[in-house]
Amino acid sequence: YVTYYEVAGQGQPVIFLHTAGSDSRQYKHLLGNKDLQKKWQMFAFDLPYHGNSEPPKGWWKKPYKLTTDLYTKWILEFMKATNLYDKKPIISGSSMGGAIVLFLADKYGDLFKGVISLEGGFGREGRKVSWTNHPQVHAGQFLPSWVNGLMSPESPEYYRRLTLWEYSQGGPGVYQGDTYFYSVDFPEVSKTIGKANCPLWILCGEYDYSCTPEMSEEAAKRMGGKFIKMERMGHFPMSENPIGFLRYFQPVLEEASK
Repeated sequence: YVTYYEVAGQGQPVIFLHTAGSDSRQYKHLLGNKDLQKKWQMFAFDLPYHGNSEPPKGWWKKPYKLTTDLYTKWILEFMKATNLYDKKPIISGSSMGGAIVLFLADKYGDLFKGVISLEGGFGREGRKVSWTNHPQVHAGQFLPSWVNGLMSPESPEYYRRLTLWEYSQGGPGVYQGDTYFYSVDFPEVSKTIGKANCPLWILCGEYDYSCTPEMSEEAAKRMGGKFIKMERMGHFPMSENPIGFLRYFQPVLEEASK
């Protein structure tokens, strides 16, 4: 796989994982933050098929379906390729990224200094539907309108529209392949998840109905992590309201770095 990533800052390494159907541009506001750059070396990469990362050779021969196993392999191989595997990075993901980091906190917790899950829970049935990759549906118009309902109406319009703009640009079937993980594969796999083997925080926006605050709090209790409800936030806090998000995220990042 040819994988694209961006890195900014110096210090404790932090890895960011984007949401289903989007790419690492969701974290550009964090990577560009001068204060964060002073203390953390931040990595954000596009999963294969997403953003600037290419599909593998022969990708056209079968539909793209993300699974827990494949997702985990991509993350661990990225860590090896960037020399982070033995450096105890902090890892943070949102939505499907917030789900997979819960798996990592249990099964691979010894590799991480801390795990920060955003909008994280044990998956949600109903996000994988036929019309997200249907020849009679314009995915570039439909997907932004669908995920728009997950955002907070109190987030600044400029940032909300940028988030939707990025959602309009995904490859055919990529969002549907991601939601296979989120709605079909991971809900079953998550039944095996136990206590976190590293420090764990789960943050969830109050307006999120894909992964509700109640679902995130349940995951935190089951895994022995800390739960934080983010007032006035939605499903994409790092991109829909990056300034407001830092009020919640930066103190957790500081605590995770100790």
